Amino acid sequence: MSDEASSEGSDEPTGIHLTTSIIKSERICTWEIKEFSSYIDIFQVISPQSEEFPSNYDYYTKFQLKLLYSQRHSGHAESDTYIVMLKIKPSDDLQKCVIETLLQNGSPMEFNSRSMWTKNQGNSDINLLKIESSIIRTRELTNSLFIKCIINEFYISNEENPDFHRCSLTIDFDRLLEENILPDFTFNVGDESFHVHKAILAVRSPVFYAMFHQNLSEKNKNVVDVPDIEPTAFKEMLRFIYTGNVKNMKIMAFDLLRAADKYQLDELKTLCEKAFCDISVREAPSLLLLADRHNAKVLKEKTLHFIRKHIKEAIGSEEFLQLYTRKDLIQEVMETVVNK
Repeated sequence: MSDEASSEGSDEPTGIHLTTSIIKSERICTWEIKEFSSYIDIFQVISPQSEEFPSNYDYYTKFQLKLLYSQRHSGHAESDTYIVMLKIKPSDDLQKCVIETLLQNGSPMEFNSRSMWTKNQGNSDINLLKIESSIIRTRELTNSLFIKCIINEFYISNEENPDFHRCSLTIDFDRLLEENILPDFTFNVGDESFHVHKAILAVRSPVFYAMFHQNLSEKNKNVVDVPDIEPTAFKEMLRFIYTGNVKNMKIMAFDLLRAADKYQLDELKTLCEKAFCDISVREAPSLLLLADRHNAKVLKEKTLHFIRKHIKEAIGSEEFLQLYTRKDLIQEVMETVVNK
């Protein structure tokens, strides 16, 4: 699967193809409804619900379980049912959920269901399991009701970081950034402000380390303006600093590469370089300029190799003319062709 990103009015690449992949993550949770047998009549009026909990993979996806009482028109309490419902608050990248639900108080074979939610169906409230009221009343239950859910999530991922694994630590650090928990420094980027933690940025970037140790007026004010990075790219750079994760790589690779170079985030720069694939003759010259400007050695070598293989078409293209302003790059191209 490939997409194109564009950047008008600059000499940056205008048609780079980027990879997209599907990521699967499993979330297992057990919901205990305390004192269920004691307050079963009350729960027919007030629907108990679990706390909201996040995905293991994407902090922005939220789930919540609810137990609904459904009274049938016959008026017989024995024919009424309880419905286990899952409320999904999906992130933009969540494509599908496959949910297995079981009542742990009874036989797994008797109280087991499999449900599915997809992004295009719109409604995020999914009925998972129906339990007859008569069965609950007659079965010997403990004082609590236990419901287990196994949620398999499928995401569109534009990340190029196969070593990233979401865990409780990355979720907590994501919250630290997103919820502005006890920040001690502010970056003003365009029309947005980002509240951060100097210690975290300092250990991740030598540029930030130097910034926070210099005797600058910005240091004393604990605020600095960043005029040369787009707010969306700056936010994703911060996400990488806090969690090692990157989102929306396919549309931000250009800006993130510049930001990674500026703040000496070598790992992020490598991820950006790997994001570019399927170079075309039309975009190769602009990509070579980008790689050279930001010292992206892997991307530069890959682009030079591509130009060497397609030198006849490249030289004949209109886009190749922009390289003639850089005699050093033209010389590198020629040396690559001669030494093939």
